[in-house]
Amino acid sequence: MVLRVIAALLFVAGAVWVIQGFGIAPTGSFMDGDALWGLIGLGCIALGIVTLGYDRWRRLRPRP
Repeated sequence: MVLRVIAALLFVAGAVWVIQGFGIAPTGSFMDGDALWGLIGLGCIALGIVTLGYDRWRRLRPRP
């Protein structure tokens, strides 16, 4: 459960950073139009997906 919450937070934060970093929706933030923040956001989204996959794998693997 905790890993799913962490994965969701990573995904949402990453999506916001991608939107701001690549200038899709300017908000007046220091991150607007800065591609570095867009790339960091993509990394967070990827990490969120990996975390969610790990949580699923951990729950589905056979127990000894």
